[in-house]
Amino acid sequence: MRRFLPVLSLVIAACGGPSPQPSVPPAPMMPEKQQQPPPPLPPEPPALTIAPDIDARLAKFATVVMDFDDSTISSDDKKVLAALVDASRMMHELFMDQIDPQIPSIRSQLLSHPTALAYFDVMAGPWDTLNHDEPFVGTKARLPGGAFHPADMTKDEFEAFVKAHPDQKDDFLGYFTVIRRHDGALEALPYSKAYADKLGPAAQALRRAASLTNEPTLRAFLEKRADAFLSNEYRESDRAWMDVKGPIEVTIGPYETYADQLLGLKASFEAFVSLRDVEESRKLETIGKQMNALERNLPMTTKQRARMAERHQGSPIDVVQLLCNAGQAGVQTVAYNLPNDEHVRKEKGSKKVMMKNVLRGKFDHIVIPITERVLVADQRELLDFEAMFSYILMHEVAHGLGPGIITLADGSKAEVNKMLREQYGAIEEAKADIAGLVSAQYLIDRGLLPRAYDKPIYVAYLATVFRQVRFGVGEAHGRGAVASFNFLREQGAITYDNQAERFGIDFKKVKAAVRKLAEVYLTLEVDGDYEGAKQFLAKYANVSPEMKKALDSLGSGIPVDIRPQFAIYEIIKTW
Repeated sequence: MRRFLPVLSLVIAACGGPSPQPSVPPAPMMPEKQQQPPPPLPPEPPALTIAPDIDARLAKFATVVMDFDDSTISSDDKKVLAALVDASRMMHELFMDQIDPQIPSIRSQLLSHPTALAYFDVMAGPWDTLNHDEPFVGTKARLPGGAFHPADMTKDEFEAFVKAHPDQKDDFLGYFTVIRRHDGALEALPYSKAYADKLGPAAQALRRAASLTNEPTLRAFLEKRADAFLSNEYRESDRAWMDVKGPIEVTIGPYETYADQLLGLKASFEAFVSLRDVEESRKLETIGKQMNALERNLPMTTKQRARMAERHQGSPIDVVQLLCNAGQAGVQTVAYNLPNDEHVRKEKGSKKVMMKNVLRGKFDHIVIPITERVLVADQRELLDFEAMFSYILMHEVAHGLGPGIITLADGSKAEVNKMLREQYGAIEEAKADIAGLVSAQYLIDRGLLPRAYDKPIYVAYLATVFRQVRFGVGEAHGRGAVASFNFLREQGAITYDNQAERFGIDFKKVKAAVRKLAEVYLTLEVDGDYEGAKQFLAKYANVSPEMKKALDSLGSGIPVDIRPQFAIYEIIKTW
């Protein structure tokens, strides 16, 4: 196995110095006109203010080298991976563009501040996602709508426009359009036009990778996704992605809507380039075949189920070793469940991708140290990496369960995420946590997951709550985690030892309490209950004094997350 010191992606460097200017004789004086002085030079940009605790902020992220053995990768696949890495870099540039087009110019001013630059790259911008998006470089506030919407547009203005222009509703509510002002009026502009300068080269990189691969399913996806970059029609390529086989797993394009904090509508660009762990993936095929049974096991009434559009329950599960990613800001994703298009899910289901090397890094550097400070002593010994892996897996499985498209009272159809709007992220992530536990228990009871996980999987959940809440309650995962934690504590399923100041699980109460909470989340989604979701989160998504004390006890000695250093950036230079 080779080991290399990785380099940061997207490094912007200035080379050389100013060129010597040629000697030019002065122009002759014109007697009838006085010589005009040269125009004044533009003022130097003011020096950026950098947060004084920038070293401590960066120390919250443990550096983890994401190395891999390239000896088994074919020469053709190495060429494919190199092209995909190029396309991934372009996705990161696009992602930053969507947040704020000024991000690259701000970054260029940090080249002489290595710590601030490193933290800037972790956050993909000057705003600290762990601190309510407050700026740590400069003073400019992050716009909730990023660059997806006009800076001066309000949610009320958007909704009023859509109501007054029903013929434009689909474009305005679409995931792949930006909202702009044209002659004072709002308009929806497709990504293919708004980002044509970057999507064109990205499409070329995908076509280059497609021409090099020997795997027909991968070639089909890459060609269709390249087409989608130029046409703005992503559904066909989402279908093709579900069928990809072979050693390379790549996810690339606009997917999640978390970055649109104003409306939660617009998808941001991201990429994951990975190697599929065929043996590990094969072990999980049994779980993928249980999707219909897991759906039936959810705590929902017959009437509620009748209002849900049926999803296709095919569920491929891939375990991968991540080589590099893009479009990430702050906390690193350990797994994902895609596509998000409910029409594709209804037809083909969804794919779960588990990045085992990322989860291992978090488990070793973060989860174990957290549990030593916040969990009661007799439950710490129950923490197990494989049980944690199964819990995260079931979280992703649960994203594909429950309501997606629902029938409203007037008989019309609607997507749950559009009904719950900006509340959807927290509700859906919390639902996945809790419905994932319900599903895990079902599999444990039937021997499809090891019976030894019966208690450890709940300990894994509790440990994960504290890891997530450290990201802040403004982030969807953290907000949902706090709400679930407080509800389960209210039910007595989570206990608190006042003397030891540690939390634990009441194993006699937790299973019933988890099913009860799953019913709450599923009901909010199947009803498309925006106000109910808002009220539930207002009541429960608040950090209690006991939780705050536990979080404070973690101090600065335990990383909040990992900072992957991707070895592939150096390794591909040797291919």
